[in-house]
Amino acid sequence: MGKITIKHYLNKNLKPYKIKDEKYYMVHILITVNRKTTRVRSKAFEEICTEKDFEEIERTEQARLYEEQKTIETIIQTQLGMFNEFDTSLFCAFYNLMDKYSTNRIPHYRADFLGNITDEKTQNECTFYDIYRPNTQKRIAEIIGNTDFKNVEELNKAVMRSFFEILEIVARSAQKYRFIPELYQNQCDRPHLFFETAAKND
Repeated sequence: MGKITIKHYLNKNLKPYKIKDEKYYMVHILITVNRKTTRVRSKAFEEICTEKDFEEIERTEQARLYEEQKTIETIIQTQLGMFNEFDTSLFCAFYNLMDKYSTNRIPHYRADFLGNITDEKTQNECTFYDIYRPNTQKRIAEIIGNTDFKNVEELNKAVMRSFFEILEIVARSAQKYRFIPELYQNQCDRPHLFFETAAKND
């Protein structure tokens, strides 16, 4: 699948916020896959930081840094498994929107397996982004034998394909995501059947 490099950094290319003569910046993530590069804003570190603050984050928040990097890596690996290439526009659309939609948007008859991942209370708060977090992936690996999916990768693809349906709707009203319906139609044949057929087709 190629080399994936993910690194947090303080984005000093953007105009800083100035508070009491100190410069504050946003934390971004530089992502390189097969020589294709993109940048996204960190979800784990949304607060603005000084250079000193960021040095402290790098020193003391390694677990949070790793979790976000690993989540992004899993999303990318899933997309590479589906499309055999890293589409930076598609990745950014997914990354920017996946934490804004709950997996309870998946029709119940296609989402029974999610009940095995989290309890009912947590399930209501589980986003598409959460599915790809390391702890959730670990839980999926533990219960995958009780599903119709052969492995975690198949389930990850099924969840991602389901999110295409949401993106297709979003694209109707958001100019920046207008490219999605064409890709959606070309890459995701009969999307309403993905959950029923993913194990057979992958």
